[in-house]
Amino acid sequence: MRKYKVQKKAIPLPELISMLLVLLFRFVNYKNVIFVQIKPDTQSYITGWGGFREGNRMPFYPMIVWINKFLFHDSYLTGVVWCQILVSLIAVIFFYKAVKLATENRLIACIAAVFYGCYPEVMGFDTFILSESFALSLSVFLLYFTVHYIRNSTGKNGVRLLLLVFLNVCEKSALLIYVPAVFVLFAIQFFLQKEKRRIVCRLMGINLLIVIVLFAYACQVYIYAGTFSIDNRGPQHTLAACLESGIYKNYPDQELVKEMERIYMENKQQVGGRVLKEISCMFGSNKREYNPQLAEFNSYCIKSDPICYVRYLLSRFTDNVNLRLKMDETVTSNENTIDHFVLQIQSLLIFVLRIGHIYLIDLAALFLLVKKWLKSGKCPWYYLGTVGILSAIVISVFLGTYGDYNRCMVYVLPFAFFGLTLLLNDMIGAIQGYKVELSMSIEKG
Repeated sequence: MRKYKVQKKAIPLPELISMLLVLLFRFVNYKNVIFVQIKPDTQSYITGWGGFREGNRMPFYPMIVWINKFLFHDSYLTGVVWCQILVSLIAVIFFYKAVKLATENRLIACIAAVFYGCYPEVMGFDTFILSESFALSLSVFLLYFTVHYIRNSTGKNGVRLLLLVFLNVCEKSALLIYVPAVFVLFAIQFFLQKEKRRIVCRLMGINLLIVIVLFAYACQVYIYAGTFSIDNRGPQHTLAACLESGIYKNYPDQELVKEMERIYMENKQQVGGRVLKEISCMFGSNKREYNPQLAEFNSYCIKSDPICYVRYLLSRFTDNVNLRLKMDETVTSNENTIDHFVLQIQSLLIFVLRIGHIYLIDLAALFLLVKKWLKSGKCPWYYLGTVGILSAIVISVFLGTYGDYNRCMVYVLPFAFFGLTLLLNDMIGAIQGYKVELSMSIEKG
């Protein structure tokens, strides 16, 4: 009887160093924070099942909470945090694999994995009972399967990609942006890759099924919350824009305007959930009553001065250029000398992105997209995707929300770091090409 020896593959040194760095920084960070952090929105996720039909929360995260409650009873929130940490670590591996596939450069992929895996906001949300941790991780999985599909556009890979899109939307309503993004990818493929048209048509059909399911859910939300959307907070978000831009004063019912102004001024012109709720209740006793009335109010105010409204929206893009994509500091104790030293190294190694950096990455990617497409006549798919998704996320967040942009825009991080790796890879390639040309010219000379 033959004996087969199982050969164990050693982890290559760059990957091993990256893995150890990520584990070290994460261990120290998790050790020095409040392990289960409760925020004002937490309760809406814990009781999210009850509000699902009304469009309060998407079902994925409340389901995770419910499963942990079923398994661990009183310690269920600790279980949720451990789930987030585990999935977040797996996401770092998938981010590494996505970059490696796109750049075909292991070293760049390892560096990217360290920067993404040790980024303060990425690991910081792991201890919050909020949906952002899973939003980040699922966005990474989507990124990987998108790169995998671009490299090998088979029906099987396309279906995996669409399943990830649907799962992302089920996790967070803001991730609905991925549905049209993937549709645009398929549409461009349809026109540029004739040999893939049959597969692309089938995938567009599946994408249409996702749209139909979401359309049906939006109808459900309309019945219970009075707004045709998968998120019932749309009218309140637009109300915030009307308040901050001042166009609410144009409404004919001046008694209503004065009461709104009183509430707004009493809260020091700070738009928040309490202000919006108090003003909303002036239009009705529940969402089914006040959402349609709010929508009419917002529509009238916007039409009364569209230039002022557009100017205000544009100011969101310019006024938040220096906003750091980083949470408030959550590390609460670093009395241990070793921990303090590790945290100091992390702060030196990991630079914090600002929203302005996202603009720069997007513009640089757009420049190279046009340049490469014109030069080769072939679509640079990775740059196309980077430009499209960065632009879509930034625009949707600034137009669809009214504040807390660093939290609302957190899921842009995987795509921003991915864009940076593409730029770095091309820069290294250009330098190497220049060196080869220089050495050849020296030899000829």
